[in-house]
Amino acid sequence: MTRVQDDHLAVLVGGTQVWPAQGWHDRFGLSLDATDTGFGHSAGQVATVRAPARLLTAELVAAASRLLERLDDEEALSLRGVAREAGIAPQSVYLHFDDRKALLDAVFEARFADLLAELEAAAEPETEPRARLRALCHAYCRYGLAHPGHYRVPFRTPGRLAWEPHELKGMPTLRLLADAVEACRPGEDPFPVTVCLWASLHGLVTLRQDRSGFPWPALDDLLETVVAAYCAGGYQTGRK
Repeated sequence: MTRVQDDHLAVLVGGTQVWPAQGWHDRFGLSLDATDTGFGHSAGQVATVRAPARLLTAELVAAASRLLERLDDEEALSLRGVAREAGIAPQSVYLHFDDRKALLDAVFEARFADLLAELEAAAEPETEPRARLRALCHAYCRYGLAHPGHYRVPFRTPGRLAWEPHELKGMPTLRLLADAVEACRPGEDPFPVTVCLWASLHGLVTLRQDRSGFPWPALDDLLETVVAAYCAGGYQTGRK
């Protein structure tokens, strides 16, 4: 919708303009007055109006994420399709991302950043190791169940991109869980236990979504069982 249309529709329905009411002027960071509709501007004035690159980058990431929520796998994602979803010309995508892998990197990084922020906020007030691990487990499942689309993108989008381990965008989240496990089980290698814990949490999220008809116990009760199991010591790597 153009600014002139925004102004005319607001007058027609007796409402407010979307542009100033929803803060779009500030988000675009334009030097124009918030009430300026652009009517009567010269070609030179119009040419100076450009959306900040960061906004278009963020919209491309959001558009790709929306498509991945609907597609069967990441191989079906195309830059042309992302451009169409974002409502821009296909060639404009290359001003922000060199190729499809770069865009997927950004999408996975954004979704994992969302999850990590939720976990850090939940665990921050907790100082006792078991309480901290419990808070992380609850936050993980809460995020996955409350945002099924966003959760599906990094965890449930099949693909064959040969990314190196140091490129895996979810490693900071896994390290956060590993630190909590290590605090509960000092002196042990936390990685095998952390991987099993992650698999348990992922299973609780995905199975509750995919098999909603199953008579699931309360999530809080299941998570207490999980925390109790993984806080118990005595695990030995390679134990027969």
